[in-house]
Amino acid sequence: MASSSTNSVEYVESVVEYLSDQGWQTSYSTVDQGVHIIEGKQEADAGYELMNTMVIDESAPNIQKQHIKYLIKYSNKNGADKLSLTSSLKIPEEIVEIADSYNINMVDNDKILKLYGDGLNKKESGVTDPGGYLPTEVSWKMGITATIMGVLIGGFLAWATANLGISGISFVIGFAGGTYYLYKKEIPSSAIGSGLYICSLIMIITPITFYLPIVFGEGSQGGAEGAGAFIGGILGILIWGFIFLMFAIVSAAIGYFFNKRAAKKVNQN
Repeated sequence: MASSSTNSVEYVESVVEYLSDQGWQTSYSTVDQGVHIIEGKQEADAGYELMNTMVIDESAPNIQKQHIKYLIKYSNKNGADKLSLTSSLKIPEEIVEIADSYNINMVDNDKILKLYGDGLNKKESGVTDPGGYLPTEVSWKMGITATIMGVLIGGFLAWATANLGISGISFVIGFAGGTYYLYKKEIPSSAIGSGLYICSLIMIITPITFYLPIVFGEGSQGGAEGAGAFIGGILGILIWGFIFLMFAIVSAAIGYFFNKRAAKKVNQN
């Protein structure tokens, strides 16, 4: 049985042989562990046609969106006309869909393995890093960031529903849902930005949900006390509504800054 490293070399060379049989003049280089770029050149009606094929072998930890990004950037630099992707791993459906959306051709790995690979076996690959950063590098950062923002979201939601009698369950839902949602973001700054957006939305509705129960509860009772509660509730919505709106705008602006920074950082990787 061939070793993993032998299988890795064999698969890349098998793809090179396959492309050569299609008429491409090829050369390849290794750009990361288990990730290779094959550059191809072929005569066309108007000079030459250029092609880049990314090959991901089984020594790679997994197949990620990061690989698609790198292939596109690499091809933009050398002016390749055609892009393609193949792997001895089983390519997740999500990656296939993304590649298709960028007109990246999927080279049939079954064909490579059967005709050129001498029986190399595929193994499963999971998409563990949707944002293009290795999970071992940022997972703990994402966990801490998402948890902190989840506490803020849960706290604001509990405050907003304090007079509805559901502040406890609101906190749990806000914390759990917010933490889970934000943990799936690409990088910590993206989680912070999105978390601040959510907090801004909750801030806007907080005066309404806090004071409406007073207006329609104590304020609906007759007498001077009821009238005072009604007027106090309306004034609370108006005054605190404006104050919370200002805070929401500031929070959203900071969130926009973090999201813009995150988008720039992701695009650079």
